[in-house]
Amino acid sequence: VAEPAPPRAFEVHAGRLRLLRFRQRYRGIPVFAGDVTVIAGGSGVTAIRGALVDGRDEYRYSAAPAPSSAGEASILAHAAARAGLPASALRVVGLRLVAFPRTRTLAWAGVVMHGAGLLAHVVVAA
Repeated sequence: VAEPAPPRAFEVHAGRLRLLRFRQRYRGIPVFAGDVTVIAGGSGVTAIRGALVDGRDEYRYSAAPAPSSAGEASILAHAAARAGLPASALRVVGLRLVAFPRTRTLAWAGVVMHGAGLLAHVVVAA
């Protein structure tokens, strides 16, 4: 299900064309990097950029996603292993459940911080 992005960000005029950007949700869950752009002119829609998400499709883990604590722990473990830092030195901000259409999977997404610096954006299966 696509819904318009927030006002000011969702419609742009370029000459005779209108560009409309929509954010999508899968059964109420935000779609990770799932914006769709519709380009319309005087004769109607001329192009669509992005893949449309269909709520009728079954995504892995949609019946019972892992709890947020498990998602956060997995994100920290992945980031610590990649960065060679102890997980205790890292923190996750912006933890959220998202739909990941490329693999038709629900996932936990978050930003990993080390001190005041951004270390990584991490997405793990839910």
